[in-house]
Amino acid sequence: MGFTVLERIFTTERYRQRASGTAFSTPALQECVPREGASPLLASNMRGAFLSTRVSAQGVARYGFLPCSISEEPVLLTTLYRTLLQLSVQQKWTNRCSSPAQALERMRSFGLEPRFLVISESLLRDVCGQEDLAEAQRAMASRGSIAVVGDLQVLLSELPAGSAIVTASPLLTGLYTRVGGHLGILAQRVDRSIVLVEP
Repeated sequence: MGFTVLERIFTTERYRQRASGTAFSTPALQECVPREGASPLLASNMRGAFLSTRVSAQGVARYGFLPCSISEEPVLLTTLYRTLLQLSVQQKWTNRCSSPAQALERMRSFGLEPRFLVISESLLRDVCGQEDLAEAQRAMASRGSIAVVGDLQVLLSELPAGSAIVTASPLLTGLYTRVGGHLGILAQRVDRSIVLVEP
């Protein structure tokens, strides 16, 4: 089955789907208690979109589940990237860069250490010095990354050409919760734990 980018860059939780009579129940919402300083938050919803959310007065944050197979996760990653890009422009955040090298430095300037560099297929040669896409895809499937430099792992994705994402430790970036064929994501500190590279 291999590894997916989303399950690498977030803290992963997996639960068995509960039976309800003769069928399996469909998960709808999940609650968690984010760590202090986790805002701003971005939550998945049941329609496959990502929306800004807040911690409630009770100290919990909610995110929704959407039908999403493992093979559909690259589409969701692209949706997350585009939503974050739009939000970053609207909020005038400084987590947008023009190159992977600049994005790594930007994250360090936030006081965070980069852990993952997620690149589009078009950046394979520039970042890793290799052109064999099939070999890189095999490495992702078997090892979960295509290169490791110190504590930084390079992941291959189907992001738009020229795009990339730098993320901090999964403990800081948020939660990936899978229940059978449904997935919920709560991204945390999205103005600094995730840095975007625009093509």
